[in-house]
Amino acid sequence: MKQDTNKKYLLAVSGGVDSMVMLYTFIANMPTESFAVVTINHNIRAEGAFDCNFVKQYCTENGVTCFVKSIDVKGYALASRQSIETAARQLRYKAINDVADTYGYDVVCLAHHADDNAETVLLHITRGGGLRGATGMKRLQGRYFRPLLKMSKEEIVNFAHSNQIPYVEDKTNADVAYKRNLVRHEVLPALKQINPYAVKALNSFAALAEQEDDYLDSLADVSFVSIENGVASLPVSRFNEFHPVLKARIIRKTMRALGYYKDIEQSHVTSIINLCKTTDGEQSVDLPFSLAARRSYDLLTVYEKRETARTDDCKIPFVEGEFDFFGQRIAVSDKPPKNDFFLMADKDKFPSDCVIRTRKEGDVFAKFGSGEKKLKDYLIDIKYPQHLRDRLPVVASGKNVYAVFGVQIGEKVKVSPDTENKIYLYVASSSDDVR
Repeated sequence: MKQDTNKKYLLAVSGGVDSMVMLYTFIANMPTESFAVVTINHNIRAEGAFDCNFVKQYCTENGVTCFVKSIDVKGYALASRQSIETAARQLRYKAINDVADTYGYDVVCLAHHADDNAETVLLHITRGGGLRGATGMKRLQGRYFRPLLKMSKEEIVNFAHSNQIPYVEDKTNADVAYKRNLVRHEVLPALKQINPYAVKALNSFAALAEQEDDYLDSLADVSFVSIENGVASLPVSRFNEFHPVLKARIIRKTMRALGYYKDIEQSHVTSIINLCKTTDGEQSVDLPFSLAARRSYDLLTVYEKRETARTDDCKIPFVEGEFDFFGQRIAVSDKPPKNDFFLMADKDKFPSDCVIRTRKEGDVFAKFGSGEKKLKDYLIDIKYPQHLRDRLPVVASGKNVYAVFGVQIGEKVKVSPDTENKIYLYVASSSDDVR
């Protein structure tokens, strides 16, 4: 096993044959100061503490640093209303990553093998995971590394016996009440009766699916998607030009850019696609993580649902600086930004009592090059999404609005040939592009 000795590795070891073989190969091929072990007591089985002690003792005998962590899977599953399997996975990965982050380990090594990957592919297919689900596990994925992924379970067991590697048996691995165990003990053996090389075939299928998935992803153009302050926006007419397959990928790429992905299911994606087909007024659909997607005119926005902003909650003096404003970063500066859309105005034309606030009933606005009208009517005229209007920063004195951040400068503060002091207003971007 050739690894980069300049990096520090954290091995997740349960004490089972797979992780013990992984640990054995690291001990045999790597200096012990370049890696450490973390073992987790899930507190599901009475033997959990014994397994952790077994791993700890083996590490001590071989001069390997070992971190032992305890997690309350049952309590978390009950509180979060999730299955034991899901709760265990979430808490386990959190505990592992906490150790890696705290002690500065670059790579987290997991003992998944070819049979695990075949099980994952089957589970994803049965859940309707689509092509991406069929790609299975990746050998290297972010900080996670799976050095045994190309080895079968049989090869791992034979290697352990040949090298007299000790390991423990987790009795819950035989419990077919767990979906993965059902696939492992009943589905895969049945498939092997049809094709003795079923595991190899499923892994080959996953590799091909990954190639095709990557290609389709490259075709899913998201250059027209805007991500600002946690809100994704895209023109519906442009979105509807794409093939349904690419529409789904655009949505998933957008959700990843917002930081939400894992619990976004195909049903949510389909709901958003159908939302973009509607023509009747404003409509919305609810999504996981308190998110919502809303179509307003030709604009689709995906955003976190928040309480309606009240102007009394936030008033900022109209001075230069960068400020938090209902989850946004807004800026007033004597210099234009490099990468953001900005409004330019005559600083000296703003009344001295101007503040930055949300809109109020009765606000009036004279847009650049036009006469005065109610701010409400102006926002309707430009088809600004209704659900975002109450969080829109405006510069105002009394009922008079002189600028609307990210939208329009007012006629009364426009720059003229006599302007001596220019000022720039903008909403600071949270990201330059969508990946």
